[in-house]
Amino acid sequence: MEPLREQSTVRIGHLTGTSTTFGFIWIGEERRYDLTGFQVRRPATGEKIVELRCDSCGAELLLRVRSSALSRAIRKRRMVTTLVSLALAVVLIGGAIGLDEAGITIPLSTAFGVVLLVVSLLTLAVFGIACYAWTHEEGLRLYSPTGQGDRTHRLLVGAGPHDAQAP
Repeated sequence: MEPLREQSTVRIGHLTGTSTTFGFIWIGEERRYDLTGFQVRRPATGEKIVELRCDSCGAELLLRVRSSALSRAIRKRRMVTTLVSLALAVVLIGGAIGLDEAGITIPLSTAFGVVLLVVSLLTLAVFGIACYAWTHEEGLRLYSPTGQGDRTHRLLVGAGPHDAQAP
């Protein structure tokens, strides 16, 4: 999770090629991008849409930029969701283990057992999704003007030279 700056360099990648890579245990895909840097200033409040043009192909792209305050509020809400779901999962799983240690079993053939299992698994899933969303909220989103997915352009956070400022 990067600190939010009022003005920063945003890197847009234009996909130039892909190749399949083979590892000892895995098969992956390597993607190569041409990078284009843009200076972007965050709005004081709310969000704004910035029009960008790819240097590689000339395509028009739209970048939604949120203010620092709005991005911090979204990060905080996602952090609270992450922590609440983790706490609920720990309480449910710990309570089930504690009841089992006390000699009280909760069979899965009962409605309570099924509900306990489903809610425990759902809270763990919510924890994973919320944790990812919390740590990846930068207040930036890249769109194509048509509104449909563009598979050749990507917002690359943290790409470029090491002295580039993060969003």
